[in-house]
Amino acid sequence: MPDAIRNGRRHALAAVIKSLREYIIDHRLRPGDRLPTEHELARQFGSSRNIIREGMRYFRALGIITSGPRVGATVGRLFPVDPFAGYLPFLSGDPRSVDEARQLRLALETGFAALMIEHCDAADLAALTALPEQFLANRECRDADIMFHSRLLRLTRNRLAESLIPLVVGLPASSGALHPWFGDDVELICGRHREIVAALSAGDRE
Repeated sequence: MPDAIRNGRRHALAAVIKSLREYIIDHRLRPGDRLPTEHELARQFGSSRNIIREGMRYFRALGIITSGPRVGATVGRLFPVDPFAGYLPFLSGDPRSVDEARQLRLALETGFAALMIEHCDAADLAALTALPEQFLANRECRDADIMFHSRLLRLTRNRLAESLIPLVVGLPASSGALHPWFGDDVELICGRHREIVAALSAGDRE
């Protein structure tokens, strides 16, 4: 394919992606709302159906547009669930990325301390109290540590913070030592978990 044709197709696709984005935003479409047919979108955007189809594929890959039989294209989700999902296999082999994920988790947990305290209830405290003991009972199991820090971040009720849980909690837990300072010292890690639970219970954000 000649460069001129390839570049023209690339520009046409970029224009359709921009038009689709603006259509969803300008029409205030929400998850479940239907989109016009490819034929109608091609007419509105002054583009070919093949380019429209490629543009739709771009948003399908993000989960923003979904399709179903006898329904056509609809709006899927407009908020990322796991924005780093495609990158995690590559990041797991990069020690710097793993360290940066740990640093980000620490910044989120300490920075959101006030919100965690505000939203923490008796059920949360009970679950968080049980997790260190569960981890201590099975020293080879990392699930309890993952669940502990995941529950802390969900206490923020901040959707962006929650979307980062696979990155800032899952990535470090699957890549070497559990803790950047304590290594795999389960006793010490569980002791710090208990201190966090006690601080939440006492409303001590420090």
